[in-house]
Amino acid sequence: MHASRLVLTALVVCLLCSTAPVIAQDADRPDFTGTWILDIAASSFGPSPAPDSALIVVERADDHVVMTRISHVRGENTVRFDMPADGEVHQAATDEGSTDSRAEWDGAIFTVWLVAQANVGDVDVTELWGIDTESSRLTVDRTIDVPGYGVFEQNLLYSRRQ
Repeated sequence: MHASRLVLTALVVCLLCSTAPVIAQDADRPDFTGTWILDIAASSFGPSPAPDSALIVVERADDHVVMTRISHVRGENTVRFDMPADGEVHQAATDEGSTDSRAEWDGAIFTVWLVAQANVGDVDVTELWGIDTESSRLTVDRTIDVPGYGVFEQNLLYSRRQ
C-alpha cells in the first residue's frame, strides 16, 4: 500500500512539473479580448492613406483566435479570423471571399500573417501584436510586402473601448 501511494505521488509530481512551463507560458500572454479603437493620430501608416476609422473586436486570443477587423478606407473592409493559433495556414473570411492566414504566439507577442489579393498580385502582411505596458494600448507593428512596390511598415496604436 505504501509503495503504491509513493508511485502515485511521484506520478502526480511528474505531471505537475511537466505542465508548469505550459501554465507559465500562458500567463505571459496578454489579454487581447475586447474592442480596440485605432488611434489614427498616434499611428503611422507609411505610404498608405490613413483609414477614416478602424476597430478590432477580439473575442478570443489564446490557442484559438476569433476576431473581426473593420476598417474604413474607401468604404468598409472586414476581415474575420476564426482559427487555431498554431502557425498553420487557415482561411480568414473577407468581404471578397477568403484569404490564407496564420497566427501563433511567441511568448507575449502574437503574430498574424495573411495574404491579401490585390490588383498587383498577392500582398503579404505580417503583424506583431503586443500590449504597451506603460499605456495599456494594443500595438500592432505591420509589415506589408507589395509586388512591384516593395516593403513598407505601419505602426498602429489601439485603445481598448471601455
